[in-house]
Amino acid sequence: GGEVTGSWGQSQIDLAAAGVEGGDSIKIRFDFGRDGCGGLDGWYVDNVSVSLCRVLTSTAVTAEPTQVKTGKPFKAKVTVTAGDTTVPDGMVKVYDGSKLLGSGTLAAGKVMIKVTKVLAPGKYSLSAKYAGTGTYDASGATFTLKVTK
Repeated sequence: GGEVTGSWGQSQIDLAAAGVEGGDSIKIRFDFGRDGCGGLDGWYVDNVSVSLCRVLTSTAVTAEPTQVKTGKPFKAKVTVTAGDTTVPDGMVKVYDGSKLLGSGTLAAGKVMIKVTKVLAPGKYSLSAKYAGTGTYDASGATFTLKVTK
């Protein structure tokens, strides 16, 4: 008390524990109080940040079957897992380059996407992309499909 020296403190608050989710609006209020020692210098707030931490995910995908005749549908079997053992939800899309071939919504971390778009004969490197959510980070994987005449 009565001195112009002090030390910095740090507080970290888990907003998720208060029910805050990614995309929510929050208000932060700093309350200042003092004791009867007559603080001489004042009060400072510095380096305030709010961060959204997302759980890392991993995507695995396979074609069923791995070879089809042109004009025939195939399915992309996609599984998305989370690094913290929770089960991701959200949307997965299958692409040929930037061309969208199909999409589906995860249920229990899995989705089977039926692709009916006609692909010309050839060998394709396709991708499945998990969009992520406010809780889960996006991820993706590639797979190979052979289309014959």
